Amino acid sequence: MLQMKEQEVPASDPRSVYFLGLPGRTLVATPGALEAFTAGEISFAISTLKERADASATGLDYLAVFESEDGRRLFVIDDGPDGVVTLLLPSDY
Repeated sequence: MLQMKEQEVPASDPRSVYFLGLPGRTLVATPGALEAFTAGEISFAISTLKERADASATGLDYLAVFESEDGRRLFVIDDGPDGVVTLLLPSDY
């Protein structure tokens, strides 16, 4: 089971200027992320982000981190309005 970690920079902090935007965005995943995480885990991460983004008045930071019980980590990074949302391993960064 994956758990979303707290944002490194809270959305209320003036330094938080990049926001994750999932609706209508292209999602891509690195081969490493696809090997390390099941389709169910990836779906869980995406749906969790969508729920939190919908519930947030300020949005989510451009970087979300999920961690499994066995210590595996999955990064979700938004490349900005003209980019894509990428799911990757920390080692892929």
